[in-house]
Amino acid sequence: MATVLAKRRREFGERLRTERERLGYTELQIAQLLGVPLEVYQKYELGQEDPGIFRMPRLNDCLLYTSDAA
Repeated sequence: MATVLAKRRREFGERLRTERERLGYTELQIAQLLGVPLEVYQKYELGQEDPGIFRMPRLNDCLLYTSDAA
């Protein structure tokens, strides 16, 4: 069970890093937008920690872009 969770955290961290880089943000910029220290955000990307349910909506706001313009 712990191995599965660790794998999911790593996969999430990889997706998080890929999306951040695609958008042209630095780790520090995202950390500041989330209101967490840089070291904490780096742990998210490394899969050592997960942002938890309370930070997920903010991450969504920072990294996901939806356009209603047609």
